[in-house]
Amino acid sequence: ETDAAPRHTFPRGPRARVRLPMSALAFPTSAMRLGAASVSGRDLAARHRLGSSDRVASVSANRLATSNVARFARHRKRRATATPSAEQYAVSTFDAQVMFTERFPPGSVPVALQETPCGRGLVALVPIKEGDLLMQIPWKHTIHVFEDGYDDPDDLRLALELLKVLLAAESVDAGKDSEQDAGKARDENEQNEQDKYPTEKLLVWARYRAMLPSSTGAAAFWRRDMIKELQHADAVEETTRLAMAFNGYATRNADDKNSKDQILWALSLVHSRSFSVVTPNGTARALVPFADLFNHNPESPAQARKTDGILQNALRVKHADTMKKEKVGQKTKVDFDDLDNDEDRATNERCEEICMSVSNGSEPWCVAWGTGEEGAGGTGGTEESGKEGSGKEESESGKQATSWFQMRSIWAYKPGDEVFITYGHETSAELLASYGFFPTPNAGDFVRIYTDVQDVLDDDRYVTAGDVHGAMAREGVMWSALAVAAPLAVRPGGIAHAAHLLGCLRVMHSSEAALTKLRDCDVPHIGHSTFVWVGEDPCGLWGPAKCEQVVSRKTAGETGGESSVAVAERRAKENPADPERNAVDTAALGQAAARCVELLAEFPTSLEEDLVLLAELAQERERKDDEDEEKDENDSQYAVAVSYRVSVKRMLVDFVTECAAVGIPPSEW
Repeated sequence: ETDAAPRHTFPRGPRARVRLPMSALAFPTSAMRLGAASVSGRDLAARHRLGSSDRVASVSANRLATSNVARFARHRKRRATATPSAEQYAVSTFDAQVMFTERFPPGSVPVALQETPCGRGLVALVPIKEGDLLMQIPWKHTIHVFEDGYDDPDDLRLALELLKVLLAAESVDAGKDSEQDAGKARDENEQNEQDKYPTEKLLVWARYRAMLPSSTGAAAFWRRDMIKELQHADAVEETTRLAMAFNGYATRNADDKNSKDQILWALSLVHSRSFSVVTPNGTARALVPFADLFNHNPESPAQARKTDGILQNALRVKHADTMKKEKVGQKTKVDFDDLDNDEDRATNERCEEICMSVSNGSEPWCVAWGTGEEGAGGTGGTEESGKEGSGKEESESGKQATSWFQMRSIWAYKPGDEVFITYGHETSAELLASYGFFPTPNAGDFVRIYTDVQDVLDDDRYVTAGDVHGAMAREGVMWSALAVAAPLAVRPGGIAHAAHLLGCLRVMHSSEAALTKLRDCDVPHIGHSTFVWVGEDPCGLWGPAKCEQVVSRKTAGETGGESSVAVAERRAKENPADPERNAVDTAALGQAAARCVELLAEFPTSLEEDLVLLAELAQERERKDDEDEEKDENDSQYAVAVSYRVSVKRMLVDFVTECAAVGIPPSEW
């Protein structure tokens, strides 16, 4: 969840499982019963018991032969799950798999829904290459609103639209064998709102309703006291801001049709499961059934930069391949550097336009307007997938009826691998606030040590007193940074990945003479530019090679018997030419370590206390699982909150520990 983050979502190889059959008649009827039972989820889930064992049993009585099988499945999932999440599913994984197979028959898509270490996710069935089409959904089946020209925020307008569609879908009898019969059933229960939506779309969402979580677990929808359990000031502040905004939207728009809790539930789905897509009619926010099942793959800024390049190249080739196929009636490998004639060049230009404008060039999803590819669910799935819609929202209804929301692969996968997309460059706090989970580890996470460059300049406690002219020179250099807006933070991976924070502190501790030896240039292992030394060994004490040496020495036990004086002497021997560089880098590391210690002291509990608490919570969860005792949603949220603050404290502690390993204690002032 999520990193300019796209607003799309979802929770989470493979696992052998015996599937017990569900009758063809039982599935659509029972799925509709679950889907139509409640459009609120959060407030009515307890009343309708969407996720309870007795309700699920009415959907598939033969799913679990004995309670021992259920207990074994819980223990197996407990061992596999590695992603702290507060999401609550409305139906079991087995029933979700049946619904997925109903929509995408075997062979129509290269993925299948399974339990994964992330909870639930889509797993590759065949080898998948970069840019391959994973699935496509008719655009007319999506619930979407356009982003520009409205007073109300997109989240709210899409949430209200979702509730309208689900309410209209309640009147559709899923047991009818044909759209015509379903249409007659609608006529008997006509409501004004239903006229806005084609029966086909209502049937899709009536069936998919059961796949929507009863609670996303997003921290922005927690109680205020539970949000405070995150403890990390930045996370609490941002999550509280979102919570106040969503509560305000729900309070102002609640009426006799939609309660406040219903609107909050819909907002949580929109905020965690919607996509921003470009269409010929403008940029839209869309809820797309089944496409929201892909889980997030966290990336560091350096990894994300590489991924953007891979994705742009893969999509460029794939879109061009599609266009050539349309032109000549067969698949043709496109060489962009060898276009024979003007017609090829025109095709190329059109393909590039489609790729860059419709998918924005760096996202794995797009809208193929007025066309579609066979396979990936395009010609299979529900019986409605090839029929015309009658949407009134867009002027180009004919093209809309033959347009597809397409999801493509970012990376290559082997059969059995979970297939991921990326939600953006999101920290764990952002993912938890918006999506209800955070991955461990999260390469995209960071803990901000200073708010911005001015905050660094103001913290001169650790800087040797100097002349006013030198302070002004440092301020000018700092504000000239190319990545001046980049977070001044520690990151997973230790000292080397905090190079931007340390680069700015390097400026703070440099004399006017040392400032002339600094330059602002790109550092590949952090994904952007920062201040480095001129000449050899530009990253100094926190270059990747040096950090690897520290880790290897620590692993081998060399550092354990070495005093800080001995480590400093060895460091001076490694770079005897310029002792000033070592002194500046040492001061920068010491100040960063001191700030980490200060932040750790601000937490109400220590890392050790939280680890003990987590162990106690895990034992209590196992006891409730074994005794089939119903779990409180607040218990799950509290466990996730503790897990989150543990991840923050561990990042800070690891940084201080690594500094100590190279003989640099926290600075004193």
